[in-house]
Amino acid sequence: MADYMNQSVFQPSIPKHLINDEDRRIIEAFSITFETDGEDKFYLYAEEWCCNGFLNSDESEGKEIELGEDELFARLQEIICRSNGELPWISKESAYTCSRMRPDGFGGGTVFITADDIQYCFTSQWLEERISEVKSGDTGPRTDGPIQSSGNIAHAVGHIEKITESGIDLGMVLNQMNSRGW
Repeated sequence: MADYMNQSVFQPSIPKHLINDEDRRIIEAFSITFETDGEDKFYLYAEEWCCNGFLNSDESEGKEIELGEDELFARLQEIICRSNGELPWISKESAYTCSRMRPDGFGGGTVFITADDIQYCFTSQWLEERISEVKSGDTGPRTDGPIQSSGNIAHAVGHIEKITESGIDLGMVLNQMNSRGW
């Protein structure tokens, strides 16, 4: 039998004065630990992260209220908004591991929270996108702007242009380079 584990850390440490009692109650519902970081901050982490939290109801019936991680992220976003710029973002980074070498037992993810947005990225998602690109033949660079080249690349391109202008068969040159492992 395999044991699956998921640990998470939150960055940066959060100033203590930004966390009220209700914030703490909701955050702790997800088994997140508050560790003192210096005199005025809390470092948050979860040794066993679970995407659901459970709150005891304020009502006398004692029912538990289930919370999803969206409620946690919304609460962290509220803390950011209340900070008036003192805390511009909070991230949660997670590692997924397994006690056995199972293909589905490893990975990671991150959540980036600001006052205006909550963004997610997971290693399995990233890998699926790269695999899909290879299968479709669309394996180009993933940049938002033009590729920045170093001086070495520009120098090499200059040599290629000279070879091309001299009438030497560039295909032959490339074949020789490939055969030599260049």
